Amino acid sequence: MTAAVFGAGPIGLAAIALAGAAGASRIIAFDPSNARRTTAALLGATDTLDPTAVDLDEALLELTRGRGVDFVIEAAGVPRHTLAPLTEGLAVGATIAHIGRSERPTPLALEQYQVRGVQLAGSLGHAGHGTFPAVIRLLASGRLDLRPMVSANLPLAEATAAFKRLESRQDAKILLRPHD
Repeated sequence: MTAAVFGAGPIGLAAIALAGAAGASRIIAFDPSNARRTTAALLGATDTLDPTAVDLDEALLELTRGRGVDFVIEAAGVPRHTLAPLTEGLAVGATIAHIGRSERPTPLALEQYQVRGVQLAGSLGHAGHGTFPAVIRLLASGRLDLRPMVSANLPLAEATAAFKRLESRQDAKILLRPHD
């Protein structure tokens, strides 16, 4: 299975690690932030690309030797820039999980989805279906290690500075220590 993950924030990074734990042979991460692409590689992405610098379909077809990706996770929250232009880069029978939130309508090439048998599923990460217990079991077993996602560990007194750092979208996850 090959996977493409759009967005290397905390949700996208977790999706990258989960795709690896699920046995994906190739995980392609897209994010405009170089720092986040570096973190994506630490969590298992085999390829990291700046989506603003490539044609999405061409890149996916090249990396999959013309087959297209089997699974797409939209965690960037900009489906008009990630899902809308994605057509030829999808494998027959591909599945798209739309997780990133966006208030803007997104035009999709439904004809391309239909002829390829693509399935599109919307998702709210906290919606249930046993997701959290399964992830906790993977973490406890050691099959899933999300520690590389933590880019800083700061005392609670620096919470304001931590939130300002997060606005730059260079950090993935900042832990705040309440007892320092």
